[in-house]
Amino acid sequence: PTDLGKTASLYYLNHETAYMFFESMTDSMDSEDLFNLIAHATEFQNLQTRKEEIEELSFIRENAIYALRVEQDEEQESWGKVLLLIDYYLQFGYLKSFALIADTNYIIQNSVRLMRGLFEIAVKKKMAGTMRASLECCIMLQKRITERSCSLAQFSEHHNYGLITNQGKKMPFGGYIKDDTLRVLNEYQIGLEEIYNDSTLQNLFNFSTQYDEVKRFAAFLPKMELKYEIKPITPTILKVFL
Repeated sequence: PTDLGKTASLYYLNHETAYMFFESMTDSMDSEDLFNLIAHATEFQNLQTRKEEIEELSFIRENAIYALRVEQDEEQESWGKVLLLIDYYLQFGYLKSFALIADTNYIIQNSVRLMRGLFEIAVKKKMAGTMRASLECCIMLQKRITERSCSLAQFSEHHNYGLITNQGKKMPFGGYIKDDTLRVLNEYQIGLEEIYNDSTLQNLFNFSTQYDEVKRFAAFLPKMELKYEIKPITPTILKVFL
């Protein structure tokens, strides 16, 4: 069996999907390219857009962040619907239609598997840029955390009991960070460095309980300083000194 066949078997990819991923992949793909790629997978080709869903899908398209390639006449296509529902899922959007909620569950459950398959194919093809982007997309789908999210968003209750992971809603060690605290961090776009900066947090929270909460959850984030030296051995092997 080929490497592509092994990957398709491991992640239960349709053979047409696996071949399409392999042929379409380049080394400079970003998250938008990868979402667009999995939206065209044969696993989603039977998704239909119902008449009662058109108005809600139009609203999602007008407020989309990632589904930038979906035009008005494409939102009723199966791939357009997939992109829009993934986009709204990442935005924590509220869906009114029960049919769209069911479709979103199906899409997200399969998208994680497809994205993991994309990552494995990128590894086999030695495409570092796409490899990194696909791994980031996997985290986005599993944890509902985007590049716009604060680093502490992973400790939010909404990011821990997604449709894929932690379906039993088990309480993690340390509990959950409060939504109000997280909203302030996202509003002021507080990055990882600012979280460790006491003066920045003091200006935001003025030594309130939210200040203590941020400091407590920031302590859970791993922080290391490494010195390294890289020496090429062959075109495919590197020797790393830490």
